[in-house]
Amino acid sequence: MTDDDRGRSTLGDRFAAGWRAFWFRPELPTNLAVARFVFFIGLCWWQYLRLPALTVDDFDYTTWPEALHWPISVFEYLPTASPSTLLVLHRILELTLVLAAIGFATRLTTVMVGVLMFYLGSLESMNGKMFFLGAVPIILTGLFALSRAGDALSADRLIRGRLAWWPFGTTGPLEPHAAYRWPMQICRVYIVIVYFSAGVAKLRFGGLGWALSDNLGLLFSATQDNQKCIFSNPILPDLTHWLAHHSAVTRLLGVGTVVIELAAPLALRASWIGYACVAAMIMMNFGFYYVLGADFRPLVLADICFFIPWTRLGGWLRHITTGKLPAAG
Repeated sequence: MTDDDRGRSTLGDRFAAGWRAFWFRPELPTNLAVARFVFFIGLCWWQYLRLPALTVDDFDYTTWPEALHWPISVFEYLPTASPSTLLVLHRILELTLVLAAIGFATRLTTVMVGVLMFYLGSLESMNGKMFFLGAVPIILTGLFALSRAGDALSADRLIRGRLAWWPFGTTGPLEPHAAYRWPMQICRVYIVIVYFSAGVAKLRFGGLGWALSDNLGLLFSATQDNQKCIFSNPILPDLTHWLAHHSAVTRLLGVGTVVIELAAPLALRASWIGYACVAAMIMMNFGFYYVLGADFRPLVLADICFFIPWTRLGGWLRHITTGKLPAAG
């Protein structure tokens, strides 16, 4: 074997080892379990609890003219449910979100959430207006349905300890396992791709002018009153009005937005750089919400669920309250 062959072999071994460690390094189930609870409870609040109770009138888009109905993919073959049926399906989804959050029949309820989110979340985007943000909870709930998110901190574990015939959950000590890491990593990579793709799209279709022109100033000037295609009004209209008349600030914000989105892959690093990127992404989305009214809170929820190191956070809290040092890693 030549030196070049040894070098390539060493490089390949390092890549393979890094690949396995990134996706499949054994972890305790705490991160996945806490993310399950926070994500499903947060999704239930965003979809239902923060809003007035749903009625059949909220689903009148199913009765719109055929010209406004654009089914794609499998929806070309799936029926469009009536408003009354959609209301029932949303009630079932609301209940299963809570059950999945507490880890009751987790394997079943996460699958039900994934299927219902796919159908209900996609259907509205095929009638009149597309809501691309709906894809984020659809993808993430689908990934949860493939995971062992109910092994820890769940009702299933409590029930299984008392009823041996209960088909969900596990008993006995929980050891670090690759099955608790790869679902979190896939969700993190997906979220990073969402941000990074947004930054690339801005440069691809708008160029540097997206950030360095009056683009954001014009966007801040648009409201539901003067631009009917805008979905919502800003939460802080006075701030939005002020920003619209200060082009230097809007250009700085535009540059910052593109930089944050293109730097999103750094969030995958478990270091201060990664945590700083996550904090910047969250603040950027809240900024969009307050000055544009754009509701990116599902993405903020995903940032919080999947990038906060819950196991380490628990160790730090124990250290603060008991004086015991947290376990390494």
